[in-house]
Amino acid sequence: MTLVSLDITGDVARIGLARPDRGNALDLPTAQALRDTIAKLGTGSDLGAVVLHGEGANFCVGGDLQSFADATDPRVFLAKLPQLPTKPCWGCAHSKPR
Repeated sequence: MTLVSLDITGDVARIGLARPDRGNALDLPTAQALRDTIAKLGTGSDLGAVVLHGEGANFCVGGDLQSFADATDPRVFLAKLPQLPTKPCWGCAHSKPR
């Protein structure tokens, strides 16, 4: 199961959150996968921009509260959250209408 996708076309990287069944909420495995994906981009790459998007009806509903509650030490969860890339970064926010 892929939690985060990466597609690089030219000088633009598209990173996708791939938990549409959970609103792309960040749990620990997804946060780690996102951090690892961003690290792959590196600081010296030829990228001009990074676009972060969510698959499905929601961009990202936030942190997965159940995952956070289940963590034995919530600070470990927070430490796994990724740093933003050093390149210009856009988020493609969308959600289904209510």
